[in-house]
Amino acid sequence: MAMDGLKTPLEHLKRLVLPGMRLGYRTEAIDWVVEQCPALEAFDVPCFANASVGDAVSSLLQERCPKIRHLSVRRPYLGYRGGGAMSVMEKIPEQRLETFYFKGYMDEWPLQLELAICRHTETLREIRFVLCRKMNSSTLKTILTSCQALVHLEIQGTHLSNIHLSLEDAIDSAWACHHLENLHIAIDMGQHEGFSLSASQILETSSAGGGSMTLTLDEETDEDELVYWESLETLYRMIGSLTRLTVLNLKVLTFDSRGKELDYTSTTIPGLLTLGDGSYHRPGFLSLLGNLTRLRELRGAVRADTPKSIVTMGQNEIEWMIDHWPSLDLVEFLPTDHENKAIASSTEEEILPHLRWLQHHRPGIRLSLKAEAPSFAATF
Repeated sequence: MAMDGLKTPLEHLKRLVLPGMRLGYRTEAIDWVVEQCPALEAFDVPCFANASVGDAVSSLLQERCPKIRHLSVRRPYLGYRGGGAMSVMEKIPEQRLETFYFKGYMDEWPLQLELAICRHTETLREIRFVLCRKMNSSTLKTILTSCQALVHLEIQGTHLSNIHLSLEDAIDSAWACHHLENLHIAIDMGQHEGFSLSASQILETSSAGGGSMTLTLDEETDEDELVYWESLETLYRMIGSLTRLTVLNLKVLTFDSRGKELDYTSTTIPGLLTLGDGSYHRPGFLSLLGNLTRLRELRGAVRADTPKSIVTMGQNEIEWMIDHWPSLDLVEFLPTDHENKAIASSTEEEILPHLRWLQHHRPGIRLSLKAEAPSFAATF
């Protein structure tokens, strides 16, 4: 049926995803569509012909679709920087937006996005940026410290150097998202030259994670190293306070001696997955995650086969995990698809004794991710 022949509005339509248009939609085309959809709740922001169309469409949605609660950008076009989506966020009535999904985001105007997010800090439950090309640390900080209703936060991209949260921003203020169940972020833990964190900053912000410092190091430890470990303890206390977490995917930004960014699997989160060893003055913070009793999946920089992990994580840590994480069914200890490759080879692959013990005492647990094509579908 031709558009002009449609007389009855699509009064019950709640979700709208328009076909892709390379040259972009003009205002009149969007105007005609949204006029038919007064009950619209989910809108996929399409390619606009120019920036003025984005502003006009935002006003149209504000006027004619007052029930919109979900926004997504599934088909970002060449050169798009998110202006249209942010304009819509700014026009939606305050404390209305619940979910926001963006594929291929480039955070060139972080202040604009942060201000748009701040209009919905009491209602945003899910924020997902996949194939993200750039995300400022300040934007991540705004999300973590402002979005009170957040349940799912996911910032995924190929180059962690462009999408990470700095350690300074991570511990600068208390996190507001106490209802988080899924957390997927990358953090710069300072495992490279040029990182510094002042002692005064740690003293001012250590209360953000709650509790007092329990770190014990060698008396010969210099002040910079002590400040570094205390900052990590603050961060781990903040993560450990997220008692509703079911999926924790924490990647770490790291570089080689030439300054080349390394894959997150080449390192492990410093001190987090070890109970420590006082006789060697080796710090350990695993016990700070003792309240994550709902944890089902632990992913990211947690490989058990790195040189550092082989030394710092053993039988005691694995037994602790069994005792404190009763729902754990996946942990990224080994290379992707380890289980399937072992089955295909029909031989029992050699793994560390404490991991073999884990498999025996927690039958069915996966020690690696499956080699599957990633899904970037929005959940709304």
